[in-house]
Amino acid sequence: MLGVILGAISLILSVLLAVAIHSFTSFDIMSFSIFYVIPLGSIIIGTIACLGYYWGLFITNKKINFSLLIIGLLIPIIAYIGVQYGYYTTAYLDENMSLNYKMEGEHISNYAIGDSDEPLDFISFTKLMVDSRVISFYNRKRAIGDVEGNAILNWTFFIIDGLGAIFGSIVALGLVKRNTKYCDDCKRYMKNKSILKFLATDLDRTIRFQDIDNLSPDKIKELFLPMEVGKNEHYEIIVHWCEMCDKGYLEMKYMEKNSKGEMTENDKKSKEFEISADTIKTIRELSHDGFMDKVPL
Repeated sequence: MLGVILGAISLILSVLLAVAIHSFTSFDIMSFSIFYVIPLGSIIIGTIACLGYYWGLFITNKKINFSLLIIGLLIPIIAYIGVQYGYYTTAYLDENMSLNYKMEGEHISNYAIGDSDEPLDFISFTKLMVDSRVISFYNRKRAIGDVEGNAILNWTFFIIDGLGAIFGSIVALGLVKRNTKYCDDCKRYMKNKSILKFLATDLDRTIRFQDIDNLSPDKIKELFLPMEVGKNEHYEIIVHWCEMCDKGYLEMKYMEKNSKGEMTENDKKSKEFEISADTIKTIRELSHDGFMDKVPL
């Protein structure tokens, strides 16, 4: 229920944000793209629209199953249509018959196209705007060309923008859930904490971490002695645990430099495995004793 309430709030806010930006600046954020085909603007609006929904599910410990995910994918579609309708409701013609979105003059629904007696409704207005849209291409803020009145190209980009909004739902899910795991037994999301980094060249510690369930509490404590890793290849140890049953996982993220010199994860060398409740309790006791406070995160 909370997911629905927060989802409705973030959905409304995303629509109002896009419409307000369009009204005050004449900038259609939904059609803003980078590299010509990546619909960044619609991805952002779709992400904002879904944040409340996923956050509500997360804090109420609702597991994201297929049906809940489908609802999450429908929200940005509603947001996309809502934004287009917002453009329609704010479309006016001033005394010079110039179209504006500041609600100055008479609403567009008071007019018809050509010899038609039918006033412009939402669908006909949207179709007219897409058919006649001028697409501007920029390179480093410098205009490099316009494409005007190409209906096929315009509708292609219109659909891409809609797909971008849907993709925003996946982005929102990732931002809220991140790499949090779910305990099916207790019906709640697990906690997680990065508690140690050690050099990948420390093979003995690497092996012992993978055998952690068979170590005594004192031996486990030795594993968590701090080590300076700097910009060298290293493992980052992340522990996931359920506060109710102490079910948990140990994640060993293998971090290395990329081509830009930044530390990124190498998925192929990373490791993850389930660990026993006794091991989780031992690690948590070390944390409660203040031992983990000495470990640089």
